[in-house]
Amino acid sequence: INAEYGTPTRQTTSVSLKIMGQDASKAFSKQAKAEVLDMTRANLSEVPASVGKCKCRELVLLENDLTDLPDEIGNMPNLEILDLSKNRLTSLPSALGRLKQLKQLFLAHNKLFLKPITPDLGKLNRLSKLDLSFNQLDELPQCIAQLGTLQY
Repeated sequence: INAEYGTPTRQTTSVSLKIMGQDASKAFSKQAKAEVLDMTRANLSEVPASVGKCKCRELVLLENDLTDLPDEIGNMPNLEILDLSKNRLTSLPSALGRLKQLKQLFLAHNKLFLKPITPDLGKLNRLSKLDLSFNQLDELPQCIAQLGTLQY
């Protein structure tokens, strides 16, 4: 656990590409082939539709100002790790259910509540880690029960 943020730590074996201070749309387009795209604290208020063109295995959008996600996020066939912690997300698109390779999804410290959590999360058959801590949830969504590989 990362003591500073209270979120699980991830170990990455590939080189992380850190992007700050660039036009987000250009950054996603230029780095479409990067294995790890790290846009932590990049002052993003939105994720451009061009995110769907990324072939990355890990996408880190930690500590931005995101309130929603584009449906194109579901067009990332290689994505295994998605970190959206410490944003202002109030809902999740059903397109997340198309991320068939997703193993880890970090959503801590957002503004999620039960109804806007898409039941399509239950389609993420490979998901082993899901962090919904520090949101506005009184209970877990029923779709979580469908995730047989979930460890935490």
